[in-house]
Amino acid sequence: MSNILAEPSENYQAGWVKLYRSIKKHWIWEDPHRLRFWISILLDVNHSDKKVLISGTLITCNRGQSVKSLKTWAAENRCSVQVVRTFFKLLQQDRMIKLENVKKSTRLTVCNYVSYNDSQHSANTLLTRDQHAANTQLTTNKNVKNVKKGQKPYFEKNNFPLAPPLTVLKSNQ
Repeated sequence: MSNILAEPSENYQAGWVKLYRSIKKHWIWEDPHRLRFWISILLDVNHSDKKVLISGTLITCNRGQSVKSLKTWAAENRCSVQVVRTFFKLLQQDRMIKLENVKKSTRLTVCNYVSYNDSQHSANTLLTRDQHAANTQLTTNKNVKNVKKGQKPYFEKNNFPLAPPLTVLKSNQ
């Protein structure tokens, strides 16, 4: 089992989805099994377009889509195919997903996928973090930077203690 608290760079490479706090007000929050299944769907759909070979047929699977059979979804979520059908029907009624039959599979499309995984937001976040890290390394305390050899640091020169003095409590023994 992989560590969910992996290094940030490993998580960026593995991918991510946004999960809004408002999900706690959604009907899916009430059932832990359905919530887990929904999150599984969000994590399993493609984050970029690709082609998949299924039984000798090349199938296009776009961003926000998955081409798994109902049997595969059932096995991965430890339930029956009928449970998968019923759950997918609920998701379709709530316009959370769209289903399309393809050869020996089902193309599942997450509606409004961009709200769960916006690649532009992802690129901006990584760029912002990199810039912040670079700026943090470049920015130093001017008072520390200007201390010359043999000169007292600003805090000592102006009688500011670096740390509060320790007080020793005497016991009455």
